[in-house]
Amino acid sequence: ETAEQLQAQGFCVWGLDDHYQEVRLTACADTDGKWHLAPVDKFQELCGGWPTPAPSTVPTPSPTPPTPPTPSPTAGAGDCAVVGFSADNPDDFEILLLADFKQGTTLYVTDDGVKTDGSLRRNEGINSLLLAADVKKGTLFKLQDFADVVEGDLSLSTSGDQVIVFLGSPDSPQYICALTAAGSWQSGADSSSSSKLPPGLVD
Repeated sequence: ETAEQLQAQGFCVWGLDDHYQEVRLTACADTDGKWHLAPVDKFQELCGGWPTPAPSTVPTPSPTPPTPPTPSPTAGAGDCAVVGFSADNPDDFEILLLADFKQGTTLYVTDDGVKTDGSLRRNEGINSLLLAADVKKGTLFKLQDFADVVEGDLSLSTSGDQVIVFLGSPDSPQYICALTAAGSWQSGADSSSSSKLPPGLVD
C-alpha cells in the first residue's frame, strides 16, 4: 500500500528524505504479553500512553585531569651568602639562605681554592649537609651543621682563606656563594689561602 493509503487508515508514516518513504509501526505489549500494532489514533488506548523517548546514548566526557604543579626551580648561583667568618679557634662561618631549598638537597662547603679552570684544588677540606626537610630562605647554617666530612680537614687559616658553598659534587661543583678572607680573589689557587672567584658568581 502507499504511504497515503496507510495514513488514511490512521498509521503514522515518516518521510525520511526526498527519495523514499518508510512506514514505522509502533508496537506495545499488553498485560498478557501480547503485542499490538497501534495506529496513531489508537496508540494511547492500546498502549496506555505515548512511548517515552529512549535516553541519550551520547557518552559523558571524562573530566579533565588536574594539571600537575610546576616543580620549583633548582637552587642556583646567588641563592645563599657567606655572612660570617672566623678563623680563630674555634673556626666558624655563617651561611644565609637567600632562597627556599628543597628536601633532599645536599649542600657542600669547602675551604679549597678554585683553580683557573674552575675546578677545586682538593687539598683542604669538604663537608656536606643533606637537608632532611624543605628549608626556607632566611635560614642560617654554621660549620657545625655541616657534620658529614666528605674529604680532608676543613680548617680556616688566619693568614687568609675562603669559604665556598656548592651543589652537585666535588668533581662537578655548581657554585652558589662564596667569601674570601684573603683581601681579594686571585687568578687561581696557588696556595691554601688563594682562590679564583668561582665561576657563575659575581664579586
